Amino acid sequence: MPLFPRQLIPFFCAAALSVVSFSSLIAGEIELIGRVSLPGMTRDLSGLKGTVAKKYPRDLFGGISAIDYTGAGNRYLLLSDRGPLDGAVSYPCRFHVAEIDIDPEKTPAVSARLLETHLLKDIDGRSISGAAAKSEGAETPLVKRLDPEGIRCTSDNKLYISDEYGPAIYEVTENGVVSGELQIPGHFRIAVPHADSEKEASLNSQGRQPNKGFEGLALTPDGRYLVAIAQAPLIQDSVPTKKGKRRGQFSRLFVLDLKTGKNRQWAYPLTETKNGISEILAISSTEFLVLERDGDGGDEAHFKAVTHVDASQATDISNVSQLPTQGLPQGVKPLKVQPWLNLMDERFGLKGPQMPEKFDGLTFGPTLPDGSRTLVVAVDNDFEPDVPTELFVFAIPANKLNK
Repeated sequence: MPLFPRQLIPFFCAAALSVVSFSSLIAGEIELIGRVSLPGMTRDLSGLKGTVAKKYPRDLFGGISAIDYTGAGNRYLLLSDRGPLDGAVSYPCRFHVAEIDIDPEKTPAVSARLLETHLLKDIDGRSISGAAAKSEGAETPLVKRLDPEGIRCTSDNKLYISDEYGPAIYEVTENGVVSGELQIPGHFRIAVPHADSEKEASLNSQGRQPNKGFEGLALTPDGRYLVAIAQAPLIQDSVPTKKGKRRGQFSRLFVLDLKTGKNRQWAYPLTETKNGISEILAISSTEFLVLERDGDGGDEAHFKAVTHVDASQATDISNVSQLPTQGLPQGVKPLKVQPWLNLMDERFGLKGPQMPEKFDGLTFGPTLPDGSRTLVVAVDNDFEPDVPTELFVFAIPANKLNK
């Protein structure tokens, strides 16, 4: 039986780019083969009625913070984050199932159809809200409020979703029921959550920065390891600037062995300290792709890239309670990070006024007939009605994944 069987298939609009040049792929070049652009007012299949904040339909499709290929046909999971207005309203959290067809020989080369929308619910069947106001007071398990940022699926239909608020990683059924929570080291957790980010920052001396928790989530191809990455350095691994923003050199990765329950941490050196991490994708148990970007869009954007990460020589920093803001303690090796895919490369035609601000999702898709791998990059439109949700599909020559 296929994963997430088809229910309803309204068509999304699709926009085509130039068809991939296979001679370029043979020469080892990554190529952008197509894109899908979904209007900001696209509706999902939740069936919810009414609006929030008198503006945003409760069935508004958008805010895509993560994407994952199910491995079944052309089916993908797309995760919406906590809702419009950065958690200021009570928006039921959800994920979607879509079919994305990729064929470089067709025009358009990429098209998409929405199949299903699943509301996230607790074990008692109650809808889970993304409202930040639900975060005040002591943490409670399973699950008080949720800011979903990463999603990965297993071969037996189990889902893992990472949360920025906790941060946390939850086990979720294919129907959207949160059924379990994985144990996270204390390094990442804050003691006093608060709906107001400035107040929250003043109340905590360690843990994730406000709205900068587990932004990325990876599952290794063998299904054994979950890897979560914080969007920015933790409070204790950073220092405030004159403008009040905290800066540090290293974001932490949390690695959980699902077989033994053992865990470790690695240090990811940011290319620029003002950058953030949006996503992580596993090539193997020691190689990853990381989506790193600045916080600007259009002509203001200057850094949007996917880096290649080698963890084979990285030191476990689980026992390092506080990282220096520059350099690492003697004998501690960070992850080896190399440039891999520059999304601002002139060849892709994205640089300029049309450059999206938030590249947020990353997944491999099916292998093309010539042996190259597809890579899908999703854009978060923050639920803004005049900003499209976009999916960009790249063709990756096999030698580019064998660093």
